[in-house]
Amino acid sequence: MKKARENLAAAPIMGNINTQLLHQGIPERVCRAVGHALEHKVDIIAPACGLSMSTPLQNLRALTDMVKNVKNVHARGCGRQSGS
Repeated sequence: MKKARENLAAAPIMGNINTQLLHQGIPERVCRAVGHALEHKVDIIAPACGLSMSTPLQNLRALTDMVKNVKNVHARGCGRQSGS
């Protein structure tokens, strides 16, 4: 990701979350994978491939909640409380 960011500075970069992790992992590991991608300045978080219909909803929620939480922190400004 670092090399991609250096070479494609203006282009959005998509980081994939392993579909096996989403299907068989636990929400905490999903959150770590999303956090890792976001630390590497990925602009788009998505599953690496098609999802199994039996992928636990809690893992999909972990992925989307993690992205939303990081987006909200950036929108408010780091360290500021909401409503201030």
